[in-house]
Amino acid sequence: MGKINIGYMTEAAYKELKENIETYKDCFIENPNDSSWVDSLAEGKAFQAKAYQIDDFVLEMPASATDIATITRNSILLYEKLKHLPRYILSNKYFWLWFMFKRCYSVALVMMEKKEVSSFNNQWLLGGRRGLFFGIISRCYYRVALTVDEDHNIDRYYLTKFTFESPSRFRELTWRTFSSEKHIVMGFMRAVYDTVKSGKERSSCYDDLAKDVSRLGSVKILDVMTEDDIYHYVFDKYQEYLRVS
Repeated sequence: MGKINIGYMTEAAYKELKENIETYKDCFIENPNDSSWVDSLAEGKAFQAKAYQIDDFVLEMPASATDIATITRNSILLYEKLKHLPRYILSNKYFWLWFMFKRCYSVALVMMEKKEVSSFNNQWLLGGRRGLFFGIISRCYYRVALTVDEDHNIDRYYLTKFTFESPSRFRELTWRTFSSEKHIVMGFMRAVYDTVKSGKERSSCYDDLAKDVSRLGSVKILDVMTEDDIYHYVFDKYQEYLRVS
């Protein structure tokens, strides 16, 4: 495949979509395979082309919102194809809106477990706190970017695959301000991985573990901790929780 220019949704189109999402929700539902309805927003000026280019690639269609294998493969492909873009583009919601509507509309809709107004606000419009970590496609990119282990000799995506197996292992981190710090996420997820692979897991611990790490930030200790420091701290805390009946 060749190259294509990326684009942004225009601010005017975004505003119109957001202010009338209760009405436009029906457009999503009635047009699961055709996003052309969005082109009429903002008097036909819904998107604008940008100079940066990406490979012209296609994501697989998941069987359902719970098709973890396909969603994981798509997420890794997404990361591989977009990681060269500048951070200011990857952190721009208008880029992700263009990508969802123009590059993976049907795939993104299938990935939604619920098609309610609140779901479209969070997963498509990227509204609210830490929106990119909740966007239906952008969160896939960031879950890979924050868990890929470039130094692993066998499978640099081993933590990524582990994360997607059960999103609850990562979800509680997304509410925290430190969740964009890769060394913290890597230390946390490595500790969870080693604990689970030893045959023990308690999903109810993840909220407490995320809070424990947040407390380190509140006393400035987190600022000087390395990935290995985070690993040992979270691993030991997880063992403590598992010992409590």
